[in-house]
Order: sequence, then structure tokens, then C-alpha cells
Amino acid sequence: MLRSTSAKTLVFRRYQTTSYTFQRIPTLEDIRTNGSNFSGLFSNKAVKQLWFDRGNELVKNLNQAMAQTNTVLDREYSFAALAELSMNNPELAEVYKNASSSTSLIYFFSSIRPLSKRQDKAIRRVGYEEMFKTPGDGFGNKPKDPALVDWINQSFGSVRELRNLIINSARGLKGDGTVWLVAESTMSEEFLNKSTFTNPMYHNLALVNTYNGTMISDGERSGQVKRMKDLLAKLQREEENNARRKDAYKARQEQEIKVEEEEGEKKAEVEDAKEKPTDTSDLQLGTVEKAEFDVAFLNKRLIPLLAIDASPRNYLIDYGVFGKQAYLENVWECIDWEVVSRRLPPRAKQVITM
Repeated sequence: MLRSTSAKTLVFRRYQTTSYTFQRIPTLEDIRTNGSNFSGLFSNKAVKQLWFDRGNELVKNLNQAMAQTNTVLDREYSFAALAELSMNNPELAEVYKNASSSTSLIYFFSSIRPLSKRQDKAIRRVGYEEMFKTPGDGFGNKPKDPALVDWINQSFGSVRELRNLIINSARGLKGDGTVWLVAESTMSEEFLNKSTFTNPMYHNLALVNTYNGTMISDGERSGQVKRMKDLLAKLQREEENNARRKDAYKARQEQEIKVEEEEGEKKAEVEDAKEKPTDTSDLQLGTVEKAEFDVAFLNKRLIPLLAIDASPRNYLIDYGVFGKQAYLENVWECIDWEVVSRRLPPRAKQVITM
């Protein structure tokens, strides 16, 4: 489970070094040992390049970045926690990049499993003619956990609709990107701290896209929409104030022509008004409803349940340049719904939603 740790900071004392190694997934280790394919999705060559080679390269780059910045941790952190700790520090950009990419890679491969021999499909390269075909609507892999199915139905309408949304969202990603299925809390930690509730309440499932190897981070995105709305409102107020100052300046110039003896004093007033505009709008109190919104519905928690890597490197090896649709359809068939169910937080049905 990924949780926000943004309140903590990295320690820059050289008394202990930390070296990361990449995670081992038994199923993928067996594939490498046996020289077999990831049934229904990847060839052995693709598994080697996408998991083993890329994973080891990311960890190598991460360790180098930490050594170059003299980064020392006060304790052992997961890749996800390390990424959250470093995301707001420009000096640790390479640490964040490699830790975040490692997290996304692990989440993707731990969310899927090979098909059985009975279910196995041939992995084939797709030609340009595939672009003119209507995508198939049939699929076999469906979650069996009643709680998960009910949650999906409540959030998306049906499992079929969730599949369509995931595939279409992934198809729309250009370049390196991941589609995440997440559980979203309905109220912020700030609100919970002031209420009788002690833990976030999760009510809704949602899809979130990330780009360039970045992972899901509720600490990074919390309140972004409101901050952008507030910034836009402030810019609009500044434009209105500038227009009023220009009108006032023009009127004063006309007055100065008529009253030359007061020219020096009035010019000083104009320059002072231009340099120090008066804006009292920020001092005005908002409504009770706005205050409740600010407190109750910001900084929501997100728990990632499933990651679908839609990057070109994942389908070019086995499916070719026209094979993204075929790759995504095969990914769906390989989703391990038992893993997704284990990641589900406790669900709260009777809650306030927006």
C-alpha cells in the first residue's frame, strides 16, 4: 500500500549508506530459469528486457543518484516511500525519477499473472490492417470477489465498462504512461483529525493516469484543482485591478493638464498607486460552505489497486508498432484479481460524496 510520507525529510549525514536491490517476483524468476514465456502476454525475451534488465538498471541509477547527492536515510524505505520523500526536492530529481519508476514497474508486474495452459494465447506481431478492425468486446477474465465486483459496479457501472475505460485510457496515453485503478477516500485527513472518525473512509474507485514512469502520489496531487481555481481567481482580480488603475491613471492625466500647479503631486500619487495597488479581496471572509469544502474535501487519500503500463516498450517487442490494442486486451486477461482484492481498503458506503 502506498501512503503519503511527504511530512518526513531525507537525512544528509554520511554515517551510513543504503544500497537498494530490485524486488524478486517468484513467477518471473521461474520464467527466467525455465526460459519460458509469460503465458498470454509476453515472450521470455520481453520479460527479460522489461523486468530484469530495466529493473536492475533503475536500481543501479537510483544507487548512483543517492551516492552523488550524499543521501543517507534515517531508516530503510521502500521505493514508494523514497519517491514521496524526494519528490519536492530538485536536488533529488534523479532519486525520485528512479524510485518512482521502480514503484510503477513493480506494481504493474505484481498485478498480473500468466495464463494457464488451457487459457494460453499465441503472442503474435500485429500488422497495419489491425488498425481498421473494430476492437473485440468479448473478454474472459472477470473478478470473482463479490465485494470487489460490487465496488466496481457502484463506481463504473459494470466490469465491462471498467475494461473499456482502462483500455481506452491506456490507448490515449502517448509515450511512457500508466493507468492506475485506485480507491479514493471521501474526506481529507484534516477533516478526520477534527471529527470522531480516525481513519480515511474509502467509497469510490477511480482511474488515474501518470506519465514518464511516475507513480500515484496523493501527497503530490492533493488540493491541486482548488489551488488552480484560487490562482485563476487571483489572476482575474489582478487583471480587473490593473484595468481600474489604468482608467484612474488616464483620468488623472487629463486632470493634470487642467491643473498644472498640482502636476508634480498628482504624478507622484499615480506612480505610487501603480507600484502599490490596493487589493483587500484577500482579507474578506468566505462563506461557511466554502470553509467546509476547504477542510473536508482536500488531501484525499489514494490507494493504488492495479497498474497497467501502456508504454510503447511493453508492446513493441512482441506485438509491433500496431499492436497496442492487442497488448492491452491481453493485459486485461492477465490481471490477477485476487491481488487487486487484497489491496482493497475497508469500504464505507454511507458517506458524503461530491
